[in-house]
Amino acid sequence: MMEHVGAPPPRQLYPEMMRLETASAEERTALIARAQERRAEGARRLATGIERLDQALIVGDAVELSEALAETRAGLDELESGLAATKALERGDEPRAVALAWFRDQLAISPTTASTHAGPFGLGWFHLAAMVLLTIFALAMIAMYFHKMRRAASLLAALSQPAAPDPPAAPTTPSAPQPPPVPVAPRSEPPPAPPRADANMLAPRAKPRTGASRFETLRKTGTCGECKNPCSVRIRVARVFDETPNVKTFRLTALDGGPLPFEYLPGQYLNVIVPEESAAARTTKRSYTIASSPTQSAYCEITVKREAQGVVSRYLHDSIHAGSELRISAPYGRFSFTGEEAPSIVMIGGGVGITPLMSVIRYLTDLGWPGEIVLLACFRQATEFIFRDELERLARQHSNLKVVAVSSGTESGAWTGRRGRIDAALVREIVPDIASRLVHLCGPTPMMDATRAFLLELGVPRERIRFEAFGPPPPSLPRVERAPTPVAVLPTVAFTRSQKSAPLPADRTVLEAAESIGVEIDWSCRSGTCGSCKVKLTSGEVSMEVDDGLDAEDRAAGLILACQARATANIAVEA
Repeated sequence: MMEHVGAPPPRQLYPEMMRLETASAEERTALIARAQERRAEGARRLATGIERLDQALIVGDAVELSEALAETRAGLDELESGLAATKALERGDEPRAVALAWFRDQLAISPTTASTHAGPFGLGWFHLAAMVLLTIFALAMIAMYFHKMRRAASLLAALSQPAAPDPPAAPTTPSAPQPPPVPVAPRSEPPPAPPRADANMLAPRAKPRTGASRFETLRKTGTCGECKNPCSVRIRVARVFDETPNVKTFRLTALDGGPLPFEYLPGQYLNVIVPEESAAARTTKRSYTIASSPTQSAYCEITVKREAQGVVSRYLHDSIHAGSELRISAPYGRFSFTGEEAPSIVMIGGGVGITPLMSVIRYLTDLGWPGEIVLLACFRQATEFIFRDELERLARQHSNLKVVAVSSGTESGAWTGRRGRIDAALVREIVPDIASRLVHLCGPTPMMDATRAFLLELGVPRERIRFEAFGPPPPSLPRVERAPTPVAVLPTVAFTRSQKSAPLPADRTVLEAAESIGVEIDWSCRSGTCGSCKVKLTSGEVSMEVDDGLDAEDRAAGLILACQARATANIAVEA
């Protein structure tokens, strides 16, 4: 809000139209855009007024009810005037004539003209319909309020009835008088914590399963544009921050300046979709972890390393700046931690793999989570230590956060902390009871493989080691054609929607088979964790090395991950 202080007030639509006898094509286009903005603003105010009206009816606040009705009427007037101006200007009417007609209608100067479109009592049919709907809505809210009050009264009456008398106690000897009973306060839940000043910015109470709930709303209202599955929307890049020489953070906000059009959990990721004309290869989409905290509902941030072979990362670093727009798909992923899964957490990150862990740290510290948080971060050079300043500040402010950073490089002087790599000895030193902890692991694949191996040796149960692959998709390996033997017949995969089929050797996945014959299957990580390549298996059986991208509902529905699915006999999938 501070950025608008001192700015001149926006020009009013109808007074500006009054000053124009005639309008050029450019002026008419600009006025139509202004009229559409007025219509959109009216719709927003109308929705806000109805929401305030709902709350005022529930709590019985007469002052708020009056203000909500005024907000609703103002939004309705603004919506109607914007709609009328848009229609008149699109018909070709001159701006001054449109404005005069509107002023005459508002001042009731021309009743004969208005009467041709007026309904009963001299009101327009639009006004009458809106008033009827608002009246019905208000009556429904009042009925619900009294219904709730009756239920509360009946419950209170039931609770206030005297309890059944206890059976008579066994007779006791009168030798010693019994002490009077000690009054016991009725058991109650602990009082709720006082609301924070920024409570409206906190994460939603009901956690979304995939973070895509509001994407579904946008798709139903037709405002998300051309989208595939999963649904995608356009979003604005508000700021770009340089974290290291080859890592940037992109702050994303809604196009309308309001809350983000989606919800997410700390540690989830979203897919960035690159425009076709900017792509130098067939890969035009890439998943990036959201590094910010879900408590910040006005924006989210992705932190991206520029990869030499990464089409999307190079596009973001070279072409995207503050004010640019991006198309993204809904947040996904199960590599999240909200504080409910365990009383403490140990996180191990390598390089840019620290980003999902940073989202968790920001979220837990924002909420004042009391559990112990341990971060072990590894990087090659001091200049590659992402979020260094912020992590040091958070560690000073939160005594339950412990950050241990290790440099594996050979630079001298720039880094005075620990050197080497994260190994079993370091983990045992920092977290002696590591075997009883929940561990989140993210980084390059070789680092994660080595870390998982020594964590298992330290006694950490396999199910308490959660990990997410991080880095560019692996390059496709060249295929070696082998001469078929007369006794071996390769299994095939049939794609029922495309009516195509392809051979499926043991070393080829369903996704690779689809790509070899031009069948389109959505994908992102190719490591079995994101779930973007889910397809339905209609016949046959497959094996998957990793199936983290599937939940119980997906498995019950017969879904498989195309990037992981392999088969030794004929199968069929919907694609």
